[in-house]
Amino acid sequence: MRDFLAGENIDTSEIAILDTAPTGIALITVDSASENSIVVVSGANMVWHTRDLTRVKMGRSDIVICQFEIPLEIVESVFERAKTIGATTILNPAPIKPATERMLRNADYIVVNEVELEAFSGAAVNPGDPTSVYIAMEKLHQRGPLAIVATLGPRGALLNGPTGKYEAEGYKVNAVDTTGAGDCFIGGFAAAHAKSDFVPDAINFANKAAAISVTRRGAASAFPLVAKVKLNYPAAS
Repeated sequence: MRDFLAGENIDTSEIAILDTAPTGIALITVDSASENSIVVVSGANMVWHTRDLTRVKMGRSDIVICQFEIPLEIVESVFERAKTIGATTILNPAPIKPATERMLRNADYIVVNEVELEAFSGAAVNPGDPTSVYIAMEKLHQRGPLAIVATLGPRGALLNGPTGKYEAEGYKVNAVDTTGAGDCFIGGFAAAHAKSDFVPDAINFANKAAAISVTRRGAASAFPLVAKVKLNYPAAS
């Protein structure tokens, strides 16, 4: 895993190696419709203590992303520290667990699929009906997140935030494996947002990156490079 990350020019110097737990494993199956099911066997990812957070480096210009494959109290502490520093926070509440108000109110962005949006808003969501998506977003806003991005697969993505609403069209591609598409979207969104404060541009970039990823088999190995997204992506539907 470290060799793979290093090969992608990702800094691995802050990865901690534990003697008490193995690396977490995700067992993934993909059906004939290219949809996936994942069984996660947690390991070192769940062995966190608040004292470990002193090792985490972050600055005002950073984007801090958290999801739910680490202890939720760590997410709360990381986001509180990030907001104190002035960093931008992105929450991906997956796999679904009850989100606390403490973490939600410190989330600048929450990126959810339709299942997660329905679970956290308590409102019914029909991906083919933008009105139902926006109603659920408004309900989720009441819990704290500043801006909400809903990923809807081939239907694209919707934004509801302080600057207004935005709809990114989906892309027609030959999907072979949807594993990791949501993670690819979030990585693309964060990478583009780090370059520009114009959120619709970041969503469009993320949408293209995720569309490319589902045309390839695998998870991280299917994610495209920035140049690939900019120069060679499928046309919008």
